[in-house]
Amino acid sequence: MRDADRSWWDEAADELVAAGIDQVFALPGDDMLALGALDARGVGVVLAHSQRTAVHMALGYAATTRGVGVVVVGRGPGIAGALGAMLEAATGSTPLVVLSGGAPLGEAHPQTFQYAPQLELVRPLCRSAVRVETSGEVRARVAQSLLVAAGPPAGVAYVELPDPPQDDPPRAQVSEPAVAVTRPARAHDPGAVPPPPVLREARRPVILAGGGCQALPRGALTAWSQSWGAPVVCTASGRGVADEHSDLYLGVAGLYLHPEARRVLADADVVVTLGTRLEDTATIGLPVAPQTIQVNVEVADFDVSRPGALVQADVRSVVGHWARPDAVDAQWTSRVLAAGGALQAWAQERVATNPVAAVVSAAVAGLPPGSTFCQENGLMDIWSYLFPVTRLPPEVDMIVPSEQTTLGFGCAAAVGARHARRGDGGVVLVVTGDGAAATLGQDLDAPAPGARGVVLVVLDNAGFGWLEAQDRRVNGVHGRFVDIARPRLASAAVAQVTISPGDVATVRAAVAGVASGEIRVVRVPCSLEDGPPVVDDVW
Repeated sequence: MRDADRSWWDEAADELVAAGIDQVFALPGDDMLALGALDARGVGVVLAHSQRTAVHMALGYAATTRGVGVVVVGRGPGIAGALGAMLEAATGSTPLVVLSGGAPLGEAHPQTFQYAPQLELVRPLCRSAVRVETSGEVRARVAQSLLVAAGPPAGVAYVELPDPPQDDPPRAQVSEPAVAVTRPARAHDPGAVPPPPVLREARRPVILAGGGCQALPRGALTAWSQSWGAPVVCTASGRGVADEHSDLYLGVAGLYLHPEARRVLADADVVVTLGTRLEDTATIGLPVAPQTIQVNVEVADFDVSRPGALVQADVRSVVGHWARPDAVDAQWTSRVLAAGGALQAWAQERVATNPVAAVVSAAVAGLPPGSTFCQENGLMDIWSYLFPVTRLPPEVDMIVPSEQTTLGFGCAAAVGARHARRGDGGVVLVVTGDGAAATLGQDLDAPAPGARGVVLVVLDNAGFGWLEAQDRRVNGVHGRFVDIARPRLASAAVAQVTISPGDVATVRAAVAGVASGEIRVVRVPCSLEDGPPVVDDVW
């Protein structure tokens, strides 16, 4: 390519390739220079039918690869359409780089076609947001965005690349590659982060793990809890960091935690929280009275209303390094094990009597090693949060919505996750309601040769179950959010089957038999009466 023919998108693509980025998700604007630049360098591009879905795909890819997701969208309404999904990324601290078009240089004013104050729109959601003003800075800006997005703490970085004027052919000066960035060393020396004095007196400690623990090596948190004899609960975004087959694991905190496990937390005298902002839904049932030791990278994430200690540190400097408190009550572990037995008995009864619980339990239990389990957060799919109705198998990763609980996130993230770890085995499973599944539309049909197989278990109550349940509870109105007409979920190219509630054999067969690159949809008709006990607290 002649230097005179290079666009700014060529510069951006060169930097992405130099950084090892080989997969991008996109719904670009009218300017096709971005796609041309990526295609010319062999970067894979998955096209979506909405900007929101493209971002959610990138988030699923990032969560699965433990890398940075990259998305390309158009200017004006394009970036506006991505904002909701960028909020999801920001709240979930998922590493994401958003590259967008922008008004041409010198034309950033309301009279310009598709003008929008893009930096002002995205800044509240981003750790960095810049508009490139000269071609020589393109690579440096893209390199910086990749660094900032990766963190710590991870988050969203945005780069706006102005579109070329229509009467001026796109040209760019060849910029030098960005300076190689050596990431600052992160302290993992146990002496670097001493435990606070309050921990020494702990007799009944509990460990609460948040999404910040996703960076821990597999098995590290469970080994640490076992050395303490202390129970572990996870926030929804922290699920997957603990071995759910450990006798000391008690489930997902807050709204999703069984009352018996909540009683254990109520008896604790010290709660060690790791990598969590302690959002509202995670703290339901978490008493304020005990001492709380909070470990977070970012000061703004601490809840200063809770008594105890605040430790600004990477969780990897703590887990495995802080020793078991000498004062731990010998009977504490026995108390935890007894609670675990009660949970198991409850789950067995629910699986035997509730057809939706049975299907969800069977689907998750059948996941082979190397798989990825993606969650939504409506009503019926809350069964997938309730431990031990669902118990995550070993060597299976999780992708969970943040506290924003964005509708459709898990479904689109699954499409992104299928493009990660090609050839490594395993499948991608989504347990979702029909309302969230419908947001995928035609993106469910996207061809993906060599990608992992995807199974969507769609719990279909013909509407938006959570809204219907709340409407019934608050207003006494029935039927406003159900029996909503919607288009077919996917084309005939996608294998679909509708089963009877409780047909676990078909669900197991779908998970076990989905082929590479294939998508299977298992639709499970159900009613609100089959829903989880969290709405009315009828455990």
